[in-house]
Amino acid sequence: MVDAKLPLSGMKVIDVTRHPPGRHCTMLLSDMGAEVIEVEEIRTEVNVSSESYQGALYERETPFSPIERNKQRIALNLKHPEGLNIFMALAEGADVLVEAFRPGVMDRLGLGYKALSKRNPRLVYCSLSGYGQTGPYRDLPGHDMNYVAMAGVLDIIGPADGPPIPPHNLVADYAGGALHATIGILFALLSRERTGKGQYVDVALTDGSFSMIGLEVARYFARGAVSQRGKEVPNGGSATYNVFQAKDKRYVTVAFGEDKFYDGFCRLIEREDLISWHKESTKNDELLAILRKVFLTKTSDEWTALLFKAGLPVAKVQNIKEAVADPQIRHRGLLVEFEGPDGGTITQVGHPIKYSGMQPEYRKAGGYYAQDTDRVLAGLGKSKQELARLRVAGAIL
Repeated sequence: MVDAKLPLSGMKVIDVTRHPPGRHCTMLLSDMGAEVIEVEEIRTEVNVSSESYQGALYERETPFSPIERNKQRIALNLKHPEGLNIFMALAEGADVLVEAFRPGVMDRLGLGYKALSKRNPRLVYCSLSGYGQTGPYRDLPGHDMNYVAMAGVLDIIGPADGPPIPPHNLVADYAGGALHATIGILFALLSRERTGKGQYVDVALTDGSFSMIGLEVARYFARGAVSQRGKEVPNGGSATYNVFQAKDKRYVTVAFGEDKFYDGFCRLIEREDLISWHKESTKNDELLAILRKVFLTKTSDEWTALLFKAGLPVAKVQNIKEAVADPQIRHRGLLVEFEGPDGGTITQVGHPIKYSGMQPEYRKAGGYYAQDTDRVLAGLGKSKQELARLRVAGAIL
């Protein structure tokens, strides 16, 4: 039962995406009360059961995946007339639809915004794609690394004397795509509250990535300065805002951008002679070399404890095992637990935002492929006999 106090309680979201950007977006909406129905493609039994098919492993893991949290999963054949009609019926009763096909695919199926908004004028329809629904790159395939490369993000990540370093798939997929899609949907829903009308939301992973280097772009237009990899303060170019290897071969990060922090550190290590170097850019490389030697004198844990106690900005570079055990992560309630299908415990990362007047709801961990088809379609008035007939016809699974 969804908490009626949650802002999206009573809203229905149709998720017809296939990858993390769209599914992370709808997971966030589901945490805040939305009923999310994932419409998945029908897969052949050979594909699902084959040990060589990577999707088989993925399906075994999805109950443990937070991007499937709280959702209902159904399988429809959108190329079958009856499968198409079922999707139309779902969309007619939906508040939000999120799709992530190549531009034009939904239109060719007769499920584009123009077609569905005629049946449901209040529908907020979000299309999530790599380069957007318009422009010369509209139809190009791609993945996270392609989008951050084109947007100018990848060029500024990595060492000055080395190649660009891919930032996992966090920038384009999750920040540029999932989070911007969530924001766009919520803005459109707020607009609907005022106008009574839904609208089309076009989110490109490249656009979202480009927006996040807005300060670098503004700097270029203002001064003609092109940010250099490993040469700027935020990307490793500053001796006092950097990553250092410690005695135990682990790494610590320090951020002594302000004088009070840098001066305090110099006094802590009894190198007051270095205090004036903070303002001298010509001393940066020499200072970096000195600090690298200094940090090799203690372990990462020793440095972290020492600098924490002194009130200086420091953090050990932790792996996932260490991060999930960190007392700050634990205190913030960022890990939530569910009972798993085998009776064990499923642990996931929970909703990342804290509210004073409401709490996100975790109704269930992720489900298996197509497990909710019967229940969702029964809600549309389909009898058991009708469901059996639709399966034989290949319209549903």
